[in-house]
Amino acid sequence: MSVAREGQNATLLANGQVLVTAGVQAVAGPFAELYNPATGTWTAASSGLAACTTTRACLINSSATLLANGQVLVAGGIAGLDSRSGSTTAAELYNPSAGTWSTTGSLNTARGNQTATLLSSGKVLVAGGVDFASHSPADLASAELYTP
Repeated sequence: MSVAREGQNATLLANGQVLVTAGVQAVAGPFAELYNPATGTWTAASSGLAACTTTRACLINSSATLLANGQVLVAGGIAGLDSRSGSTTAAELYNPSAGTWSTTGSLNTARGNQTATLLSSGKVLVAGGVDFASHSPADLASAELYTP
């Protein structure tokens, strides 16, 4: 990888590459990187975004889910370099074919450390996690569905 990360996601794409997103970075670098196991190389997958210049670049402990259409849903997480910055409702899609990011419907509840599971219906179940919005972590006993 071009930068060390902590709290990142790794998602195996349909083309065999691995998308690594977000996480705390010690130095500036791309928000997302692609690993190509066939060549053993890493490339930026963030369309020129610099680390921590946008909300998504600073997310840690978000979830990343490969959708049936091949896109990746990256949702929630902790905005900033530590939990004092608060959880987020942000959600974005990565399109591996185009190499682009786009916003999508936000979560209803700000959460980090949640799970996200692709269901047979194509929807994504996002459950649990922690709400850091009040700067006092609160475990969440709720779930919500994302419909692509």
